[in-house]
Amino acid sequence: MRALPALAIGAVLIGHALAANAAAVAPVDPLWSTERIERLPAEVQHAVQARCAAGPEGGHYFATFDNNATVIHLDYSALQCGNQPRLCTASGCLHQTFAKVRGRYVLTRSDYE
Repeated sequence: MRALPALAIGAVLIGHALAANAAAVAPVDPLWSTERIERLPAEVQHAVQARCAAGPEGGHYFATFDNNATVIHLDYSALQCGNQPRLCTASGCLHQTFAKVRGRYVLTRSDYE
């Protein structure tokens, strides 16, 4: 039974030693990324590139998914198009919805919110 307190003290000391050597880790997910566009299905990528030919970069929540990724919502307020102006007007920003129909994604809704 004497080994149990010694093990507990050893674990505490090791924990403190490891915590003292911990270093901050840089964020892995950048604010803007071309990969967010590249991960979209081809039909959706083409729609984005048609509106934003100058190297589109998606922000967090540019694309959101419903129903096990059978519905994709795009919020163009979270999209950068290189040196192009944003795809927002006085009426709001473009929002599009794509739904998977017979294995392909088709545009089902497009409006400014």
